[in-house]
Amino acid sequence: MKRFFKRHKRPVVTSAAVLLLCGTLTVYLVINPGKPHASAEKEEARLVETRRLVYEPVAVIIRGEGFIRSSRSLTVTAMTGGRVINTYEGLKSGLEVEAGQELVGIDNEEAANNLALAQMELIRSTASLLSAVKGDGTLYSRWSDFLSDFFSLLTPEADDLPPLPAVESDREKLLASNFGVLSAYYGVREAAIQLGYHRVTAPFPGVLEGDGVTLHSNIAQGAPLFTLTDPINLELTVALSGEELGMINPDTQEVRVYPGEIRDSSLPGRLVRVDKTMQRESQTVKVHIAFRNPDSKPQFFPGNYAEVEIPGISFESAFTLPRALLNADGTVNTFEDGRLVKYPVEILYTQSETVILAPTLPKGSRIVFTRLQSPLQGMALRRIEEK
Repeated sequence: MKRFFKRHKRPVVTSAAVLLLCGTLTVYLVINPGKPHASAEKEEARLVETRRLVYEPVAVIIRGEGFIRSSRSLTVTAMTGGRVINTYEGLKSGLEVEAGQELVGIDNEEAANNLALAQMELIRSTASLLSAVKGDGTLYSRWSDFLSDFFSLLTPEADDLPPLPAVESDREKLLASNFGVLSAYYGVREAAIQLGYHRVTAPFPGVLEGDGVTLHSNIAQGAPLFTLTDPINLELTVALSGEELGMINPDTQEVRVYPGEIRDSSLPGRLVRVDKTMQRESQTVKVHIAFRNPDSKPQFFPGNYAEVEIPGISFESAFTLPRALLNADGTVNTFEDGRLVKYPVEILYTQSETVILAPTLPKGSRIVFTRLQSPLQGMALRRIEEK
């Protein structure tokens, strides 16, 4: 036995020391059961950003979007048929033209002959009338002056035709009708109008769109020639809800039009029309914005997508907050003495990703601007400024 103890003295001493340490620790834990868990129960403060609440006037901005279109776009068709004897550079797409510029000329020989025949018929019928009323000085003088004016204005333009003398009596009306003066007069006007159809001019300045018209080709009456679009004077139609429509400032004079979500470029516009019909499916009302693109900026060409900002009414005292910081229960988080305190708020208006709130919170409150997944009333917080 002595030999065994001598040989294994060190392991035995070590084991005894371990057993003694375990016994001592067990007795300590029994006497002090709560102390080892104190560090585990220590509360951890969440680091957050806060901003001082300031009430100030807040203006509502109503935002909408839509596609740009020209305020003037016209598809021109041939009012008469015939051989093309003149075109402006073939009427190719993209050509810019001025108002009144001749774009297409159609062979008008037949129409010009018809006008000449109608003019001769008016001269003949008026001369016959003059022979019948030669003894009536006043009547003869008025119709003679008309015939003289007509000779001096023998042009192919219907607007240049002198007006008929005023028919002042039933006898005069009967004479003018019997001698065919009235029908001949309107025959000249009709022939002049038909002749005018052979010359197609631009009704307003714009840009041509179409497949072009070939010189010396034959076109039929009613055939489309080109589409003329005004790229300068534009319109944008946006759909607004009834609430948004009610928020528009009635004194609004100018709005801003942006090319999509880009905010480094814009054009001024104005609200020109509001439909008085609510769209049944979307429960929205169409609002029409007019604006100009005098510098022909490509991002504002017709067909582009654009956004518009319309000034709305102003709240004298309010504050704005990102919608993401509004809790699901209609409260916002504030910082008070290192703790989170929730306050219920009143929403005055919601626009895009921002809410405008009524002045219901205590002045000087610190709003928590860090989004918290599970904000608990009274949870410990620590401001980033104190880090």
